Amino acid sequence: MITVRSTNGDVVLTGANGGSAESHTHIGHGGILSNYDVPDSAIDIDAGGAVTITGSGAQNSTMIGHGGERAAGTVFGGEITVDADNEIRLTGGTNTTAAAQIGHGGAETDATLSGDITVTSTGNSIFLTGGEALDSFAQIGHGGRLAKGDKEGAIGLFARSGGLTLTGGNENQAYAQVGHGGHDADFTGTRGGTTATSDITVETDGDIILQGTLAGDAATNTAPQAFAAIGHGGQYTDGDFLGSISVVSNAGGVSLVGGASNQVNATIGHGGLQSRGSHDGNIEVHAVNDIDVEGGGRDRSYAQIGHGGDQENQGDNSGAICVISSDGSVRVLGGSWMPTP
Repeated sequence: MITVRSTNGDVVLTGANGGSAESHTHIGHGGILSNYDVPDSAIDIDAGGAVTITGSGAQNSTMIGHGGERAAGTVFGGEITVDADNEIRLTGGTNTTAAAQIGHGGAETDATLSGDITVTSTGNSIFLTGGEALDSFAQIGHGGRLAKGDKEGAIGLFARSGGLTLTGGNENQAYAQVGHGGHDADFTGTRGGTTATSDITVETDGDIILQGTLAGDAATNTAPQAFAAIGHGGQYTDGDFLGSISVVSNAGGVSLVGGASNQVNATIGHGGLQSRGSHDGNIEVHAVNDIDVEGGGRDRSYAQIGHGGDQENQGDNSGAICVISSDGSVRVLGGSWMPTP
């Protein structure tokens, strides 16, 4: 077991900056291009202040979990628990694949990944923000961009005195996700992995916001596929994604807004744009205030509560969907994009 305690202070992970490459920052076994298995080793992080995880230089992943970018191990497992009295913030970096992640795996891994993930802020909010460069994603869940293999383990996010915000970044595939998988993370690796399983629970006192990238406009496609999602899978990901999803704001609202570049979605559900496979699990979205689902400002920049997505094929989607605002409105609005002449 790995235990990190900061009784009265913060826990801060920041990737190397400047011209340094492959200078990763990890709490967990492994590392970039490592080559061994970690079948079951728990990680427990407890901060009296904030927990901050920030990507930085090229291929400088910043991560709480076993594995690492292009790690060659075949099995990474163990429960991950992150508790903070203040905010928890994951931010992608300013260079390629400068990811910020809580979960096993990492970009371009091919392994079986397992273990429950529980992330709790008792005194503030939780933020996941994609970065400023290609593939600089922010994710709570096993996997990562181009990560293959089976993934399982319940995911729980709890903001006891704040909300949850997921925002796509300012470059291609700089996504923000709560769930196993990632962008183009097919679940068909060398071990025949095909599934991501287990429930996802999000509970906050404040607003829950999923916002696709704000980069771009009607004339400029700045950051395609910089999506925001709660659910297993991801854009262009093949496999079967299973498990219920519960998203509850006890004192706020829920907002999903597509982005300002092409193919930038905001979704609660398994799968994603041009994903393939069968997706199953009940979805509950419950808020006190308004629940808004609004398309974005460019082509295919939709917002959705439900499994699947645009041009998804070769599978079935199933499970009940329940959306309730106890003291507000539920609004579903199309996007605002108009093609240039």
